[in-house]
Amino acid sequence: MPTSDSVAEIGVVALLVGAIVRGLKPTVAPRWRPFLALGLGAAAGVLDYVLTGRAWREALLAGLASAIVAMSGHEAVIEGARGGREIGGGP
Repeated sequence: MPTSDSVAEIGVVALLVGAIVRGLKPTVAPRWRPFLALGLGAAAGVLDYVLTGRAWREALLAGLASAIVAMSGHEAVIEGARGGREIGGGP
């Protein structure tokens, strides 16, 4: 059962993953961005395992959950608000 600390951690890591993907947006093709987010989430899980000693499976799943939350948040908030259009793009 996830604790409130692990849920908060997933949210923070999701924001970081989203910010990193956004920062790399000009250099990463759109089709590869979800894979980049998953890789960053997995890397966060590995760091969690190494730095805190958390169980390997739990750390990796939390990292991947962070990536999924970041992608879902982007789809729901950013894409939904813009209707799928790029900022500054035409109709």
